[in-house]
Amino acid sequence: MSACPARSYSGITAPVFRAIIAEVAKRADETLDPATVPAQGQTSGDGYSFSWSWDEAAETLVATCTNSPWYAPCSAIGSAMDEMVAGARTAT
Repeated sequence: MSACPARSYSGITAPVFRAIIAEVAKRADETLDPATVPAQGQTSGDGYSFSWSWDEAAETLVATCTNSPWYAPCSAIGSAMDEMVAGARTAT
């Protein structure tokens, strides 16, 4: 499947960004250390690929699902991303 539209989130402080990365690490096939993950990067797992760009000064995060299985619509992926960000905000 092709990429989904990028999603932009505001109010992403350093603790919230680390909480998001910790959740992504649970779901990805690779190890991501929330303390050292770069502000820009990408990861993949289970047929999904994502990229992100976090601007710490502006407290904004842009995240994009760049590839997904054919059976996963962008609407469901976007909802899952929104829930992950909301959970990270609540956890911090």
